[in-house]
Amino acid sequence: MYLKRCLSFLTRTVFPSHCLLCEGLLDYNEQSVCQVCVDTQPICNSLDLARLTPLAFNLRCTLDVALINTPSVSKLCYSLKYGSNPWLGVRLGEYFLSPMIEKIKKSEVVLIPMPVSRQRRRRRGYNQCDMLSKGCKKGVAAAGVSAE
Repeated sequence: MYLKRCLSFLTRTVFPSHCLLCEGLLDYNEQSVCQVCVDTQPICNSLDLARLTPLAFNLRCTLDVALINTPSVSKLCYSLKYGSNPWLGVRLGEYFLSPMIEKIKKSEVVLIPMPVSRQRRRRRGYNQCDMLSKGCKKGVAAAGVSAE
């Protein structure tokens, strides 16, 4: 781990990492997106959820939404899916999905990553839903909720 940090420090001095959204320099502990851009993403509120209630009723399900589709959110999703950026999925899962899981008052929540075809996984190198789940697990565990 120590060697990895040293190498990361050296590579970041020569090849600094930039935020996907604002293109500012990232801090050492940030990956893909700076904390300012994470904090300014449009989170779904109760009015937005009220607009989705008819859809949930027709589908006979409970619906909860983390983000609103804006150009910045679309850019993040595109980068996660097609930009060879698996660590973005971990970050998005940690900062946007884990708070939603913490709000749920049930004793057990199961996250199931959607499978992708072997060809697509081989081409992409990872399953983006799996990375979102890992980030969500990390965020929930940091909040003190047991996660397996």
